[in-house]
Amino acid sequence: MLVVSVAVSVAALAFFLACRQYAFSQGLALRNVVYDVPTFCVLATCFVAIPFAAIGAAAGPSKDYRIAGYAVLCALVLLPVMLFSSARLDVPEETELPDGTIEVVTPVWLDKPRVRYAVPEGPLFMRLLPEASEAAVPEAEDPLPREQSGHSYHTTGTIASIDEEAQTLELAVTDSTEYLAVGERVTVECAMAEHFDVPFDELAVGETVQIRSTEACADRVIVAQKVFVEISEYYRSEGGPERSLDDILASYDCPYAITGTVTSAVGEGGFSFRVDDGGGFVENGTELHVSEAFVERRLYGMKGLQWGMDGVIIGFSDLPAEGVLRAKVIVGNDDTSSDYWENMPAA
Repeated sequence: MLVVSVAVSVAALAFFLACRQYAFSQGLALRNVVYDVPTFCVLATCFVAIPFAAIGAAAGPSKDYRIAGYAVLCALVLLPVMLFSSARLDVPEETELPDGTIEVVTPVWLDKPRVRYAVPEGPLFMRLLPEASEAAVPEAEDPLPREQSGHSYHTTGTIASIDEEAQTLELAVTDSTEYLAVGERVTVECAMAEHFDVPFDELAVGETVQIRSTEACADRVIVAQKVFVEISEYYRSEGGPERSLDDILASYDCPYAITGTVTSAVGEGGFSFRVDDGGGFVENGTELHVSEAFVERRLYGMKGLQWGMDGVIIGFSDLPAEGVLRAKVIVGNDDTSSDYWENMPAA
């Protein structure tokens, strides 16, 4: 009894781990049955089969305490594995809709349940639909628009390949507001992008980029409006010449550079700026209006350039006049540990 029940539980847990690995590699989600089978098997083994086997062995005629000890040991191993793998407190409710899609409702503590939609990929797997497809399914309330600073969709990932002739990237997704699965490959069309942190021909395989687009991903294709690069990876020495900040400033004829904080919304033409480190050229604490009319290189980083961001570096060739700084190079800041940034109220 003990051997059979434990063997079934181990097989069920191995089945779950194999399904999870396959789902991860294919960009799929697991259906409830994959979680329910091993959870039920382990619970039945630990709270039914093991107590009967242990009590029967210890209290029976043989008084075999070794079997009782083995039974307890099996329970101590199986329960933690089940709790950290297949057991879930917020079990989603799956409802198959008339059109063949699956409505997945996940309960959330002290908040509205999260509703997602998916298409079945057999009895064990399903593929979650992006938000554009979810919006087509009628709901009780109209969903709120997802406009964020003029850009609706943000997708972050690692560049897997580059087609310079077609100006496209193949991106392995790590995070997306469209709920694209981690590891899923999408094509990014960059020919119409209005902003690049780094010129397209300087992008490299393996770099982390964030794509912002006003159009939803369709057929695994994203039409990019803006391409941001993780700044720490831009200053790379492997696979190409080392690019330091001094190299960037020198290449654009910027003998001066200051560091400071953006103190207004970043709009067309410029923004307000407080000098934190004038580099000996501008007095610290000076408030300036930064004009972007003469900017030749922008490296905003994954966070973009936003109100409240400190550590922003501005390179220029002419000293400020009448409170106006004509920037030629603007470098943002990806450091999320900034005290000013953490304490900045929402604009």
